[in-house]
Amino acid sequence: MVWAAGFAVPPLAGAAGLATDARGRMVVDGAPRSASHPDVFGASDAVAAPAVGGETRMSCQTGVPMGAAVAGAVAARAAGRAPRPVRFRYVGQNISLGRRDAVIQFTRSDDTAVAAALTGRAAVAVKEAVVRGAFWAARWRGGTVRRVRPGSGR
Repeated sequence: MVWAAGFAVPPLAGAAGLATDARGRMVVDGAPRSASHPDVFGASDAVAAPAVGGETRMSCQTGVPMGAAVAGAVAARAAGRAPRPVRFRYVGQNISLGRRDAVIQFTRSDDTAVAAALTGRAAVAVKEAVVRGAFWAARWRGGTVRRVRPGSGR
């Protein structure tokens, strides 16, 4: 697994001999497996995966579903099945400007901008809902929300 939590890609993929793009991101297929080493899976900002209209961009909007795709692909491989291809689509780009302001630029599925944006406190509320939704989705398990104990590995 190759992972990065920012917009600077670490040289790990290239140093490991994996196929990379011009920015140093590991090139993956839709599974998302390494294009050069299909037993290696990658997610988030450190990979370039196929997306509608091109390739994925560095963002949490890419990282969260891609992490789920990797988990599903690894589980499928462990069960002897082929991983399902994932097709990434976008709905917008957002920027938080502190606790009281934000901008959400809506986009087409290929990540090109449309003539619609949300700003101010309304954009902050949407961004907060997305963050809270991702938090709860990460803890959803078997139809119930479970409390995660730090350091427990569960």
